[in-house]
Amino acid sequence: MVAIEERSFEAGAVSLNYAEAGTGAPAVLLHGGGSRWQNLAPLVPELAERWHVYAPDLRGHGRSSHTPRRYRLTDYADDLVAFLDRCTGPADVFGHSLGGQVAIVAAARRPDLFRGVAIGDTPLSVSTLRPGLQQSRPMLSVWRDLAASDRARDEIADALREVRVDFEGRSGRAGDLMAKESPWFAFMAGCLSDLDSTMLDAVIEFDEMHAGYEADLLLPEISCPVLLIQADPAYGGALSDEDVAIARSLLRDVRVARIDQVGHSRYPGKIAAVLRDFFSR
Repeated sequence: MVAIEERSFEAGAVSLNYAEAGTGAPAVLLHGGGSRWQNLAPLVPELAERWHVYAPDLRGHGRSSHTPRRYRLTDYADDLVAFLDRCTGPADVFGHSLGGQVAIVAAARRPDLFRGVAIGDTPLSVSTLRPGLQQSRPMLSVWRDLAASDRARDEIADALREVRVDFEGRSGRAGDLMAKESPWFAFMAGCLSDLDSTMLDAVIEFDEMHAGYEADLLLPEISCPVLLIQADPAYGGALSDEDVAIARSLLRDVRVARIDQVGHSRYPGKIAAVLRDFFSR
């Protein structure tokens, strides 16, 4: 059994909680928006057999510091650069969803700190990111209100069952799309209980958080190999073929993998083999 320890890292005015396991070359795992490092927990033992794995909670998430109204992608990228610069050295980095956006911005800013970047099912520019987030605004607004409430976690879990969601290519009431006893409800309730609700304000308001997130500005600055991992579009995957084509035209070394019959929500636990292959290159 792989031993996983949680530690803290001081990145200026922000304290980042992170999980750590294994030995070897560093590999950093970044979770998606509204979640916490445990969403990527299935990957940790798979990778820790060969790599020194670090999985931080992004600012405003999990046990990391809340920084109200300071949730721009550039703020997150500052945290990641500080973490790599002072804690791990040059590393392979995987980011899912928001974590992928953060990895892109940071790798463009400090290419010397990245041995490789794996982008997990997230659009690569404002123009391709905006439509999906606009479609999710009703759900995100409910999540924001739950995160801002003083409800107990079991009450948040019950409320989540009533929220309309897009899940694995289907839309409807969450309690109808997922099994009644699905662990997702308790897990997501815990994430929202820990989350700074103003982080979701930033996502919903969109423009300030994502200013400068443009493929033609960022991707040419990335010098390391890049892996784009797509979830299945038929199951709600967010990284489109349009984005992949743009990336191929702008990146020096890009590879693409698609995970069939898995959507954006269930995707992180299905990609260990793809990441091992890429990090082993």
